[in-house]
Amino acid sequence: MWRGIISLPFIALLALMAPVYGGDAARATGNNSEPKGASDAFETTVGGSLLSDYLYRGISLSKRDPSVSGSVEVARGWFYASGQMYRVDLPGDPAAELTFTGGIRPTIWDVKFDLSAAYFYYPGESPPAGSPTTDYWQYGISASRRIMDAFEIVGQATYAPNAWNSGAWGAYGSGGLKIDLPKLRLAGLDDVTWALSGELGYQAFGTTTEGNVLPSYTHWRLGVAFNYAQFSFDLSYHDTNLSKEDCFVLTGDGGASGTGRFGSNPGGLQSGLCGRALVGTLSVEFSPPN
Repeated sequence: MWRGIISLPFIALLALMAPVYGGDAARATGNNSEPKGASDAFETTVGGSLLSDYLYRGISLSKRDPSVSGSVEVARGWFYASGQMYRVDLPGDPAAELTFTGGIRPTIWDVKFDLSAAYFYYPGESPPAGSPTTDYWQYGISASRRIMDAFEIVGQATYAPNAWNSGAWGAYGSGGLKIDLPKLRLAGLDDVTWALSGELGYQAFGTTTEGNVLPSYTHWRLGVAFNYAQFSFDLSYHDTNLSKEDCFVLTGDGGASGTGRFGSNPGGLQSGLCGRALVGTLSVEFSPPN
């Protein structure tokens, strides 16, 4: 099972590392060195987004309704800490999804790595009697490398020892490709940059505390993104191979009596929160002056 889970990101990571040995590696090492003053400075980034649907790995966490998000990140050299908030609509009716992340982002031989630990917190949640809240930890590694200036290869792998506080482990791996397209030049204004991107990922789960095996699935995404100054707009198509019955097991959609969020689905209840979706996201991001 683990071979299937990690194959996508590991193939992507190997592809990222393959070109770095030899003369190019030596030049990249020199190019990536920064003055000590720059590496010692704190950099703060603040952002916000309006989403037509909040999808997390192909599953809607806002019940196909619009969502808003906000984020703040502070970085110094390789190290960073960030916080992110999303409006969600989940069975326990939490006020929001808050994610607190810390990690390092080294650049080695022109490959950008990100090693992180994240805590997902759902304040105000009211789970069913006898059920725990869904707060949980997740650990991850990702890497990206640009090729020929117009292409970027991305790979990632994450592991949650207790996904959704269900007792089941969760492991996710994905590989992706981004293609930068020629800039759109506007008279008297800044250029608009845009790119096509795609991602293919696989989410696997273990067995819950109640002895139920959560359904694993494949997720894929194709999208186009536009950037102008501090603003960006992304339009992406998402889908999974989850059946509507398995989707209900993962989401608890509908609040049907007698079926727990992580329980089996003997009644054949169905959810449409894991199928095809076209999602638009309008974002703004800026760095306040130090």
